Amino acid sequence: MGMENGKIISSEKLEKARRTSTYKKEHSKKSARIGIRITEHQNNLIGRMAAERGLSKSRYLLNRAFERPQLSVEAGRIIVGIDETNKEIRNQKAAFLKHCNTYGEVDVKMFNELMTGMELLCQKFDRLKEELYKCYLSGIERANYELREKRRTDREKQKQAQKAG
Repeated sequence: MGMENGKIISSEKLEKARRTSTYKKEHSKKSARIGIRITEHQNNLIGRMAAERGLSKSRYLLNRAFERPQLSVEAGRIIVGIDETNKEIRNQKAAFLKHCNTYGEVDVKMFNELMTGMELLCQKFDRLKEELYKCYLSGIERANYELREKRRTDREKQKQAQKAG
């Protein structure tokens, strides 16, 4: 015998209600446990990384497991720029080869344009790699990375100023 909304119901009706999928879903365990084996060093490392972010080890691991990189707008612009530069280089190369085949000589101006385009493509690709790398970093890691980059560029500027001065 059981009570439902203040009324007594039979044990058969109660048993029937407990067999329904809705009842089982509402009254089942809501979480599961996962066990992994890691070394003591890995445990300490996870603990430090979690503490840096102010999280528990479990919450840190869950966040990292479901983390998805967010592609920056700058990375998208670089991809478009690389594509356009590739088209320009293909056109310049075709014009260069046509000129060489037609006149049997090398046009230095066209060759320089082709090399400039290739250098521009390499620079854009390097920027793309950097932007994609930043997309995979968490907020604190990204801030540390940007701080290191800023220090590196400041050192390079100081070196250039010392050479000029």
